[in-house]
Amino acid sequence: MNNVNEFRAALNVARQSQTVIDGVTFTVQLPLPHEWRKSIEQHRDEHHSVKQAEAFRALLDRALVGWSGLTTKHLLPTVEKAESVDYGDEFKQILLDVRQDIADELSIHLALQNKAFQERYEAEEKNS
Repeated sequence: MNNVNEFRAALNVARQSQTVIDGVTFTVQLPLPHEWRKSIEQHRDEHHSVKQAEAFRALLDRALVGWSGLTTKHLLPTVEKAESVDYGDEFKQILLDVRQDIADELSIHLALQNKAFQERYEAEEKNS
């Protein structure tokens, strides 16, 4: 493959997965290893401890790339009529702000996907 754009697209697809939380299908794209490290390093306190909530929020901002089935009821249970919510950055921020339970599940999903991806990568390196 000589086309870098095609390679990047293939890399992005290989790092995507879906998970269902509260009846909503979320599509996440696993951040690249450098993005993980950068998020961790950018979110440290004065004692160099990782501010985990901020680090994972930054990762989720990058990783959450779509959803299907999200409604206004997911964001505000008291709304009278459940209307479909299209994926977009502003609604993503609202979702991550008001539904910590979903943000936590997405963080767990990302961590498990990252571990599995790293294990596959290491196995491939050993077999090469």
